[in-house]
Amino acid sequence: MKYKLFFYFPILYFLHTRIASIDKLLSWVIIYCVPTFYILYNYSSLSLAHTAISYLLQILLVYTFYEVGYIQNDCETIKNEVNPTLRLSPAELAYYERHKAGIYLVRLALGACLSAVLWYLNNGRDALAFILVATSILLIYQVYNKIRSRVTLVLHFILVCLRFLSYPILFVGTSIIFDFNYYCLLLIFPLLNLMERGSNKKFRVKFLQVLIPDPKDLNSFRVWYYFSASLVLGILVYLQWTQLWILFLSLYFLVYRFMIVKAKVK
Repeated sequence: MKYKLFFYFPILYFLHTRIASIDKLLSWVIIYCVPTFYILYNYSSLSLAHTAISYLLQILLVYTFYEVGYIQNDCETIKNEVNPTLRLSPAELAYYERHKAGIYLVRLALGACLSAVLWYLNNGRDALAFILVATSILLIYQVYNKIRSRVTLVLHFILVCLRFLSYPILFVGTSIIFDFNYYCLLLIFPLLNLMERGSNKKFRVKFLQVLIPDPKDLNSFRVWYYFSASLVLGILVYLQWTQLWILFLSLYFLVYRFMIVKAKVK
């Protein structure tokens, strides 16, 4: 293809470099798209149609910027690594080198357009809060792609939080920082992701290495994690400290991870 469209348009680069099969695409829909829309819907007071349209624009904006980090990591960071992970072919890397200014300009322009539409469709002040949070992905990735230490664990955790939990900010704005339910959502995915990544031997976090001795076999650990998270959230719901829909989200992940373990055993 003369024009490598995946460099320019959101979701396409992610699909091209991170999704290698239909199974992985389905998994992404199950563990990312469904939960993030479910979270947004529970914070929305608008119609289902309005919420769905806003979500579509939001996910495009988040991935427009998030994929800039992917592109920089796959095309720039690898230049300074001894044994880099190559996700692009030599022809694709050559295309990037010839057109990288245009790639980033298109991404920024598309991000600006999506932000303008979100601003128009939703409350301007709350929309601005979400737009600023989404845009901060670009800045954090500039640091993340340049360092290799335990600090990357913190930065990666922040990036995962932004990608997973930024959506409801569109409807409630900065007031979300006073919402205890919102912090309970950290248990659902960001904390688990941090623990899994921190168990890598290169980070030398011993208690996570003991907890997760084999980072390549995470299925059983994930089942136990979501079982524990569901127990904690169940107690918080019983005490009326958090809401039932958050417990349902944890149980959703528990069932999904349990089904994967059972499928692998068979």
